[in-house]
Amino acid sequence: MTVLRPRQGFTLVELLVAMVAGILLLGAMYVLFRSSSEIFTSQEQIVHLRQDIRASLALVTRHLRMAGLDPSRNASCAGITRANATSLHLQYDQEGDGMCENDLDFKYVAAEGALKVQLSDAGGYQPVVYDIASCEFVYGMSNGTLTTSPWDTDDIRMVSIQLCGRISGPYAQKYDAPRCLNATVRCRNLGLE
Repeated sequence: MTVLRPRQGFTLVELLVAMVAGILLLGAMYVLFRSSSEIFTSQEQIVHLRQDIRASLALVTRHLRMAGLDPSRNASCAGITRANATSLHLQYDQEGDGMCENDLDFKYVAAEGALKVQLSDAGGYQPVVYDIASCEFVYGMSNGTLTTSPWDTDDIRMVSIQLCGRISGPYAQKYDAPRCLNATVRCRNLGLE
């Protein structure tokens, strides 16, 4: 006669406990993946925003340094001709031929969240950068004072620019802190007369 041994295996309760533990582990892994993905995406947007702001500041500062350049002394390039807290208009003769071929108008459009530029009063304004929360131009005058609305643009010697941006997209509400960059430009071609 053979004696039957009890079969070795898992009971239904053990299987259910293992399944619940597995589901909890998968849920924890999903939450970790989702939060890592959110952080990566938001940090990538912040990096892109900072790069865009940095490139925009480089463009504006390059033109500001040249404002008023007139190597031929024949051009009527006035330098900065119009200035306020959110826009400025500048001119310079880069080629030395007596013509002001560089005539630029930078303007912050709050409704669109963009810094825009218009070249030589031709065409419309073209965007330089989007996702801008604020833009401010502060002007240093020849007497040492600072102002956002200079009375006489011929007295401008320095311009300080502050661009602040906010990320856009799915995580904009959670990571809402503005990212700001500043640049100060000494206008080397202004006030040389």
